[in-house]
Amino acid sequence: MKIMINLLLKKLVILSVLGLFFTSSFATSVSDLVRQEQIVATHYLNIKEPIPIASQVTLIIDISIPESAKFSQGTKINHFEVDNAVVLPQGPFALNSVKRINSKKYINQLWEIPIFPQKSGDYIIPSIVIEVGVEHEGETIVGKLVTSPLNFTSFTPSPYISDETHWLVAQNAKLTENITVTRVKEIGDENTEQNELLINVGDSIEREITLTAQSSLSMLFPVLIDKNDYQTSGSTAYLAQGQFLDKEVRGTRNSSHTEKITLVVQDAGSLVLPEVEVVWWDTKTNSEKRLSLPSQEWTVKHTFSSFVRAYSIQLSVLLVGLGALGYGLYRLIKEINRRKATDTMPLWYQFSKAMREKNWGKSESVLYRKVKRDHNQLTLVDSQALSPWDENAQQLQKDRYRPNVSKPKLKTNLVATWRKLR
Repeated sequence: MKIMINLLLKKLVILSVLGLFFTSSFATSVSDLVRQEQIVATHYLNIKEPIPIASQVTLIIDISIPESAKFSQGTKINHFEVDNAVVLPQGPFALNSVKRINSKKYINQLWEIPIFPQKSGDYIIPSIVIEVGVEHEGETIVGKLVTSPLNFTSFTPSPYISDETHWLVAQNAKLTENITVTRVKEIGDENTEQNELLINVGDSIEREITLTAQSSLSMLFPVLIDKNDYQTSGSTAYLAQGQFLDKEVRGTRNSSHTEKITLVVQDAGSLVLPEVEVVWWDTKTNSEKRLSLPSQEWTVKHTFSSFVRAYSIQLSVLLVGLGALGYGLYRLIKEINRRKATDTMPLWYQFSKAMREKNWGKSESVLYRKVKRDHNQLTLVDSQALSPWDENAQQLQKDRYRPNVSKPKLKTNLVATWRKLR
């Protein structure tokens, strides 16, 4: 009995060992599939020489499995970082195809990861972990592949590509703008053409600038509108949030960046939209080019209401002054009329008026009033005192009552006496 039990135990141990042996013999890992060329994985860069900064470097990961196998899950490429470079995440889809390797047909997945270096110098792409799942001979095998590091070099292609300039490294770049004027009141001058740079106070100007290019990223495009360049005393600037757009069409990356600023005009004068220039390194022709938008100077005119608002203090002072002047003239005219009615106008006015009217009697009467007021005499000729006007006064008295005396001579004597009395 003991012999039978021992024999059964030995058989059980042998079967267990055989089971372990077969299990370990048929257990397969991703590493085994790679060694057996059931998974063929390569990775490389799409460049063969140093590249300009900010241009696209593409890391290509190529994974192939035999036609008899299939991918059991989506391939995941763990994200990695490269110093001083922008690394885009893995896209949702791979380029699938069928190709032959050593006369065998394989199913192929091609993954592309764009990298954009930001500074000149040497770059190292670290080892990357790739998670794959393969269904091989009825067995699902999941594991990881690890790539080896890669390196490349970038350089600054032009001395004008610096922090002091707007620059771009790309292909097929274009710079455009759209100017929109919103008017509060149409300009009524028939001689003003629509294309003239003429606006009114209260109008607004919207400047929209769009930069488009290929083989680049919109996030790498330069900022083209600086709000400080539009800060003038005659307007208020409102900067809208920039719009970024990236899309890929048939393997070509198209990017655009749109910026918009609105200027509300508040004072008459001139409004200048500054020039915009971009230094563009064309990676297709390996040459430097310039993209530019010319500056524009707009003439700003006042409307009636804006003129009143702008000069309200001056106009108020002017109106007060005109009102005071008008009131003063009114009082003056009223006083003159009163004095005329009461014959109390100044003696010089009465004498001049009498002379113009050739009223010699009135003129002589004014002379007597003046000599009484200014010299305290009742007569023009004082026998006790010699006065400067005595000679003229004596002649005047002779001519005044002498018949056939000429009027010019009488007038001359009257004027001469008046002047001596002064």
